[in-house]
Amino acid sequence: MTEELVSHPNARLTVHGRRLLIERVRHGRPIAHVATKWARSPRAIQTFYRTWLLTQANPTSG
Repeated sequence: MTEELVSHPNARLTVHGRRLLIERVRHGRPIAHVATKWARSPRAIQTFYRTWLLTQANPTSG
């Protein structure tokens, strides 16, 4: 499985940090709980997770 998460110099979370967030949501932790623990908005966590899901559904794009 290839996974490509892109970071930029002003990113608040590293690629590794986003990967950890995604893993927590994948394993059933509620987005609101993940957001609170990581001091992020639920919307941001949902965006990271949705983007990851889209890259998994179509790994050849990007």
